[in-house]
Amino acid sequence: MNPLKKFTRLPKIYVKLPSKLQFYSENFVQTSVNGEVAVCALSAKDQILLRTPDAMLNGEALREVVSSCVPSLKDAVQLVEPDINTLLLAIKIATNGSNMDLVLTCPECQTNGEYQVDLQQLLDQQTFLEESTTIELNDGLLVELRPFTFEQRHLQILNELERSQALRILESDDSISDNDRLIKISKQVTAMTDRTFALVSKSVVAITIISTQETVTQREYIDEYVQGLTKIQADAIMEKIRDLNDIGIKNDYQFQCHNCMHEWHQQLDMDPTSFFG
Repeated sequence: MNPLKKFTRLPKIYVKLPSKLQFYSENFVQTSVNGEVAVCALSAKDQILLRTPDAMLNGEALREVVSSCVPSLKDAVQLVEPDINTLLLAIKIATNGSNMDLVLTCPECQTNGEYQVDLQQLLDQQTFLEESTTIELNDGLLVELRPFTFEQRHLQILNELERSQALRILESDDSISDNDRLIKISKQVTAMTDRTFALVSKSVVAITIISTQETVTQREYIDEYVQGLTKIQADAIMEKIRDLNDIGIKNDYQFQCHNCMHEWHQQLDMDPTSFFG
């Protein structure tokens, strides 16, 4: 036995996952007797990974960091969005404590000030999966859904990058011709559309034909069906997925200006590239 074993990282915090482990296979993660997951602080290697742009862009760094800090996880890639956010917050608390300092500008008097966020409070106030994960469409189908996974989170990031690049092309002056600009934008719009359908399809677990109670789980059949969704159907499914993604940590925090006492709510930036900075 390694004599240094007892000096390795020990769990600093235990958390319950907002999904209640509903979307995972058995033994996906080891929990305590009351259903909590052990979380360790960031190692020096983890912090280097979080500062590596290429690794963060392709999602590999985030996957490795979560796997490192939650060693009882069987496969971090399978984690769904609400659980990812909870674990990232828990890792932040385990590493730096529950208080996070910010410099903010009051929207009323424009005064800059130093503020403190209680991350433990955010963790204590997280919500858990209570609602149904299915939605009935107008063509007699019952669609079973799940929140986004690590892979879909990465697809979202790529879509945002494509959107930003498309806006820069539109705002560019004489650097490229109108025809070349149109071609580039068309390619980016096509790529964004393909990723959007992939985002939806990967969140569909199964589709049941209500009249016959036949359930379809084959991925190729689901992908083909999603490609033919009407806008109304696609909007309904995306709204339901957004509801599932929003379970867990609520990053809306209330602040009060030290100067004029104005109170306002602000979304906390949970992007790992800045959150762990």
